[in-house]
Amino acid sequence: MKKLAAVWLVSVLFITLTACQKPHAHQWQDATCSAPKTCVECGATEGEPLEHTLKEANYQSGPVCEVCGQTVGDPLPAALDGTSIPFMEQDTQYDYPTFASENPSVSVLGKVFVENYQVIPSDETHPAKDGYEWRIANIHYVFDSEAARTYGYRIGAAARDYYQGLEDLSNSTDTYTVSFNGADYPIIQDMKIVQNGWTNHVANVVVDAAFQVPTGYDGVILCIYRPYNDGKTVSSQEDMAAQDGMIFRMA
Repeated sequence: MKKLAAVWLVSVLFITLTACQKPHAHQWQDATCSAPKTCVECGATEGEPLEHTLKEANYQSGPVCEVCGQTVGDPLPAALDGTSIPFMEQDTQYDYPTFASENPSVSVLGKVFVENYQVIPSDETHPAKDGYEWRIANIHYVFDSEAARTYGYRIGAAARDYYQGLEDLSNSTDTYTVSFNGADYPIIQDMKIVQNGWTNHVANVVVDAAFQVPTGYDGVILCIYRPYNDGKTVSSQEDMAAQDGMIFRMA
């Protein structure tokens, strides 16, 4: 009995080891981006894994292989990653130093805050568009000083893109284009002063800021800064920093 069992065990082992040898051929599975051509019967391999076929990286994703779907590498860096310009919190007041509109040599100190930020598909004044949403907020300035009452005040605000940066803040248009998940999308921008007047010797200025963006896009930023009193244009990140600039990200 013992001798017969030993012979049977050797026979099974021999058959297992030679399953893909003659007269049996390998059953090959095509190579993938993660594995070479592989026999599904015995696990033997031949050749090398395929090279990834990569789409270009974008701001939201690193390069993605069109074959296997793997992300290889990092997203493109946003222009404002690591910026030293402070970010504003909603409904928090910040000092706003500026100058008098009637006498640029006079300094004026006010307050500024962002309020009523919301993301909506549409409403009675913001029409719907397939694949888009509205991001809206108010920039609220408050001036309560003798200098402001006597000589007035100046404000500075613009909208730009977190990923693309702050160049040409003075150049504001109703539409511009952003890159989102590797595709270009037009954005509609609408910024206008909806309140500017005095009540009980306190001036309130409210700027309504509305942007129709592709659904989920988090790159729109509000740039709030002190204008130069010599007529120089605020047009870069360095200017923003020099002019007490702040950023509110509509994300």
